[in-house]
Amino acid sequence: MEDTGHWQGGWLKHIQDYSSRKLTVPDDKLTALSGVAQMIAINTKDTYYAGLWKSHLPEDLAWRVYPRDESRALVEEGFAHETFGDVYPVIVPSHYRAPSWSWASLDARILFVHLDYGNLVADILRCHVDECSPFGKVSGGWIKIWGPVFEISACPAGTKTDPKDPLGFGLLVQFQLDAGITQDEKLHDGISYGEAFFDVAPSFPTYALFLDPSNALLLQRSEQNYKRVGLAKFLRTAKQRLLEPLIDPLDIAFRREHIPYGPISCTDACMTVTII
Repeated sequence: MEDTGHWQGGWLKHIQDYSSRKLTVPDDKLTALSGVAQMIAINTKDTYYAGLWKSHLPEDLAWRVYPRDESRALVEEGFAHETFGDVYPVIVPSHYRAPSWSWASLDARILFVHLDYGNLVADILRCHVDECSPFGKVSGGWIKIWGPVFEISACPAGTKTDPKDPLGFGLLVQFQLDAGITQDEKLHDGISYGEAFFDVAPSFPTYALFLDPSNALLLQRSEQNYKRVGLAKFLRTAKQRLLEPLIDPLDIAFRREHIPYGPISCTDACMTVTII
């Protein structure tokens, strides 16, 4: 899947802008878009799911709350991180508005994250939404995804990561990746660190369902199913980097090479989860 016009002034860019506006009646969030959504559906023959589109569901799922503007700059000792600008609160509606995997389920400014389209590791098996009105309000819905799932935890207090790693905005989290690691190496080489952006207050246990090698939906159990609670991005483990270092994107001689940014591959064990 390539990076397409959904970004260049298209649906995703439109939703990012829309989420930053103060709506008079937040419950009409989907209703206000129904005319635009219907026009897109007529012209593209695409299927609409509570603010997301069937033809590019993986990228539509990859959103996170974005309460303040962020700046990440590479300096001599590593990365410097700064937040600035107005604060956009995250509000959970008092009653049901949309499935947890839809950006419309919250009142928050959101940001869509670019996926590694050539290395998606999850498959969308099926999606369903109970509509109250065509392209408008919904009363329920679920999505079934097959992909790698790992339980994650918050890093212990005092955990130090490499300052050259791009970690600094979200909550520092980790999980143990056992694939290809011997028992002697497991304790110190199998940890993948990441930053998690919870939709509201962080809580555990939490599971990461990977969409591509580094970006994962954060899920928590809800009876027999799961609910989305955020988005996270993970880095490759120390052993993975030792065996196959990341290539400098400025090195033109190696630009034809592509090494995934994150720790997951299509060979990792997968499972099917239903998110409501």
